[in-house]
Amino acid sequence: MKLTGTIAALLAVVALTAAAAACGGDDDTTGAPGTATAEATSDQSGNVTPFPTPLIDGSNIVSDSKGYSVTMPATWHERINFIQTIDSSVDAFLEPLAPGAKAQANITITCTVPGRFAEQERIDLLKTTTARQGLNENIVVGSRTVDGKAATTLTYINYSQQNPDQPRLAKTDVLFSTAKCDYTITTLSVEADIAKYQPIFDQFFATMKLIQ
Repeated sequence: MKLTGTIAALLAVVALTAAAAACGGDDDTTGAPGTATAEATSDQSGNVTPFPTPLIDGSNIVSDSKGYSVTMPATWHERINFIQTIDSSVDAFLEPLAPGAKAQANITITCTVPGRFAEQERIDLLKTTTARQGLNENIVVGSRTVDGKAATTLTYINYSQQNPDQPRLAKTDVLFSTAKCDYTITTLSVEADIAKYQPIFDQFFATMKLIQ
């Protein structure tokens, strides 16, 4: 079914949200910060990803195959191809988990092979998925641009009924499509700290360039 890869990618990002809220840590996976990593196909899920690993040089990430370059926040670390399906891949950028912290600020870039759905159909699907999760509230639909590309935003608060120790999390999904990817870029921080992290998220987007 065509929906499988897209839904799997969505669920993967939800899983990352839970993991970031629960623990985190500074352990690295593909490409340690400060090193240059050549593009090579990575296979962490048992499926062959259609997206090779980006080039990594310090805080600078360049992915010709996924069609973006970006500078991650200082002191953060990347987990490239952190989650994969047969037609999508998630690149995660995470703040080091502070001692005693119950959540870890992060940014994820989900790139799905384009063309599964018309752009508006995909946006409507993601809006519906977000609204139906039940643990999301105050969902606000907005817009922004990413390197001049118009994008739809979904901003909301996520909380956990299973884990009362998890703080309320502020999330924003940024949705747009290019010739290389159907993008969902998600920012996450503790709701009480959103004023601290919003400038960091805005700077991340300011550095992002879309590669044709």
